[in-house]
Amino acid sequence: MTPAAAAAAAGEISGEGKEKLDMEMEMGDEGRRETTTNTLATDVRFLRDH
Repeated sequence: MTPAAAAAAAGEISGEGKEKLDMEMEMGDEGRRETTTNTLATDVRFLRDH
């Protein structure tokens, strides 16, 4: 378990960050890669448009 996942499990992280961690823990490595890819794609679109 990553430090962030452990913090989420301990209730130290809430809101959107916790939802993302919960989703990653449920999906495992594949979900983590997909989440990272989606985040990077969003960042690239934002930078391109601004």
